[in-house]
Amino acid sequence: MISTVLAGLFVCGMLGRFWPRYNWQGAVASLISASVTSLAVISNDSWSDFWGNPSIPAVVVATLGGVVASLATPASRVSEAEALAKLDQERERMERAPKATLTQPSAPPAS
Repeated sequence: MISTVLAGLFVCGMLGRFWPRYNWQGAVASLISASVTSLAVISNDSWSDFWGNPSIPAVVVATLGGVVASLATPASRVSEAEALAKLDQERERMERAPKATLTQPSAPPAS
């Protein structure tokens, strides 16, 4: 399970943090390619014997898949400053929203 899901999440975290060109299409490609690679290694006995654990091939293929997908799709047109401004606006909107309160259920109607 770790190599199937978390290998892709690891790549998403690393590329998302350190490579500004990484986008959502690359993240989806990383997650899918890591899962497919991990399941392929697990299901093939000779590969499983060689690698022992599919984490390393899953991370390598997820990185390649994420980079290729990010480069094959258009770069984001939103600058970092614009993205931060949008996040600030959303935070302010959420802070102004009324607090959710639980209400007591009403008594059933009398027959």
